Amino acid sequence: MADVLDRVLARQAQFWTEPHAAVVTEIVIYPRRKILRAWLASGRYEGIRRIEDQVIPWARDYGCQEIHIIGRLGWRRRLKDYRESAVTMTKEI
Repeated sequence: MADVLDRVLARQAQFWTEPHAAVVTEIVIYPRRKILRAWLASGRYEGIRRIEDQVIPWARDYGCQEIHIIGRLGWRRRLKDYRESAVTMTKEI
């Protein structure tokens, strides 16, 4: 939690809230593309979607061309308007 707060306070991440949900995003700049990455979300699905309605115009204003979501596999069932473009694999060592 402290790491997330530090990034938000340093303006390296954005913290979005509504009464029953919260989302943390960050702008990632690649050589040919700027994206908004949502990497933490909590709360009710409907609240997260309401936050998305605020985030999209904001991201466009900052020049982002896409939104990427990092999350658990269960989001695939709910976010039908997103396409799966990659998989993140992890291994403890």
